[in-house]
Amino acid sequence: FYFLFLFPIMSRVNPSLSRAGSVLEPSEPGCKVELSISCLGLADLDLFSKSDPLCAVFMRSVASDPWIEVGRTEEISDCLNPNFATPIIVDYKFEEKQFIKFVLVDIDDRTTASLKNQDFLGEYETYLSKILTSPSSTITAPLTVDGRPHKGTITIRSEEVVTNKKILNFHFSASGLDKKDFFGKSDPFLIFSRAREDGTWVPVYKTEVIKKNLSPVWKVIHFQC
Repeated sequence: FYFLFLFPIMSRVNPSLSRAGSVLEPSEPGCKVELSISCLGLADLDLFSKSDPLCAVFMRSVASDPWIEVGRTEEISDCLNPNFATPIIVDYKFEEKQFIKFVLVDIDDRTTASLKNQDFLGEYETYLSKILTSPSSTITAPLTVDGRPHKGTITIRSEEVVTNKKILNFHFSASGLDKKDFFGKSDPFLIFSRAREDGTWVPVYKTEVIKKNLSPVWKVIHFQC
């Protein structure tokens, strides 16, 4: 059962940014940036179902330095066109050349957090500044394996993080949901999306899945605003 709840957040003018069209141009040495990730047409590596993708993000400042993981999205089960709800927050320093790499894997071994035990779906490597200065601060590119084009594309959307002190707590529940499973009740969850300045919507939060329940009560959700 899929329930989409749209949670719009009004855009603010931040004095640390100037806008030239829809390109992010920081006027200060650095800021925090939120990266939202989605993919289309991933390879299907599972025999009896679709791939269960997860994206891990790595950064480095010098090409000879080792890659350092800065975050990873949630796993999405049985999906070749994932729209990940977990954003990746990174520090942008416009005076530095920051290499960034997005690695897509199909999760098969859930007993370990190591990516080496998972099936490789492809990767994309670029500079962080290239994403931020692309039209609408969004870039779409093909995935590669060993430097060669591979099945699937990745889209990264970037926005500066505005830190606020106000926290809103939300309590959500539902009753009398439709039964979608053949042998049992539905397994409902909520997805929250936020409106970007370019009019597109990106998921920002996914609740827990409540198994076999047509009148679910979800845990309290905390949002900064």
